[in-house]
Amino acid sequence: MRLPSFEPALRFLKGHPREGAAAVAVLVLAPLLLANPSLLGLGSAATSAPIDLPDATLRGGEVNSLAIAFRDPAATLVLPPGFFPVVRGVLDTDPNVTEEDLTGDALLLLVPPAPGNYTFAATSPRGGASSRTYEVVPGGEPVVSGEGAVSNLEYITTAHTLRFSGSPRLLQAAEDFRDTFARLGLDARMYFYPWEVQRRPVILSTFINIIVVCGFQQGTDRSSEWVVLGAHMDSVPQAVEGAYDDGSGTSTLLEVAAGLSQFKTHHTIVYCLWGGEEEGLYGSSSWVANEATSPVTLYINMDMAGLSWPAPYAFTAFVGPDTDEELAEHPATVSVLENMTDNELRYPREGNFSLIEDPFGRSDHVAFWRIDAPTVFYFGADDVEYPEYHSRDDTLATMTAHAGGRDMLVAGFDTLAWMALYLAVHADNGETD
Repeated sequence: MRLPSFEPALRFLKGHPREGAAAVAVLVLAPLLLANPSLLGLGSAATSAPIDLPDATLRGGEVNSLAIAFRDPAATLVLPPGFFPVVRGVLDTDPNVTEEDLTGDALLLLVPPAPGNYTFAATSPRGGASSRTYEVVPGGEPVVSGEGAVSNLEYITTAHTLRFSGSPRLLQAAEDFRDTFARLGLDARMYFYPWEVQRRPVILSTFINIIVVCGFQQGTDRSSEWVVLGAHMDSVPQAVEGAYDDGSGTSTLLEVAAGLSQFKTHHTIVYCLWGGEEEGLYGSSSWVANEATSPVTLYINMDMAGLSWPAPYAFTAFVGPDTDEELAEHPATVSVLENMTDNELRYPREGNFSLIEDPFGRSDHVAFWRIDAPTVFYFGADDVEYPEYHSRDDTLATMTAHAGGRDMLVAGFDTLAWMALYLAVHADNGETD
């Protein structure tokens, strides 16, 4: 075979150097451009997915792991409301996920406990976009649950009856709760505040110890600021079980502490169980006056709670302090509560939830008003709807009957536990400041 001669082409290139350079460039670059049209901003890369999202069914209420791949390092994954990425151990409320937010090659994601279909959107400033719709089904091991709270209440109303101030039963309960906080890895502490009591019919003054139990979860970058969650663990002497007032708040606080303590937090989170509430908020007032050495960015109170939606009672969040009924003093907190209810947890707010600024006191959140800390008081059926309040009939069986059965009671506590957890997470991310 006779090979073709390149001498004419070489003579041409030698005599026409500019044209020759252009020809060589075409010969070299053309195959590259044909194989990679994205080099010119054309072709498949401009319209392809900047992030690979896997097929999956998500488990509501649980932390899910999604193996995703960023084809474009500048891309962003936009999450639906209520989906919280776990970034370096912290629950983050920012819906915009970047490659730096991954744990290894996976996105760790707390999925809200609301079954349905949700769309994740991927975008890039370099061009290209995609989306994927995921189905959320009920998870078997949620971070918090109404079942966990009701199980706590079943234990408390059996093991710790007669929890009135000065009773040895309250001290036993307090020691149990302290040990529970310690098992969660919290810095568990007990406080004793002397309180003068006058006994009748013979007037005799004596002193008893009002007890407070707290568990501290050390924060990371905002550890000098506190988010405090609380409920009172004492009851009145005539209430044997004290199930609703305030076994309900105590049991839910323990459930939320067990859930939130699994994660790191920006702020220091303090979980407190107050004694002396029935004596006039003595335990919380003494603790605030003596132990609240750091700014409290939000206090969340749970008292007579859990008997609320979907049970036939309204769920109320009283936001305070409210010193002027004509002025919106805590718009950020009210907005967070509304967004949580409507968009993140997908609860039917109309007619079922009341999220308002209100000066309603009568519980331990009042002690925090004295240090100008914003508060949210979660409340369920009131003492008219639940007339067994402060009586021997304030029992778990009575609560179950009012709710319409154990399943409905669990559902009401589920609402309370998730509202408390989500509010604490938003506060930890600085959204209620």
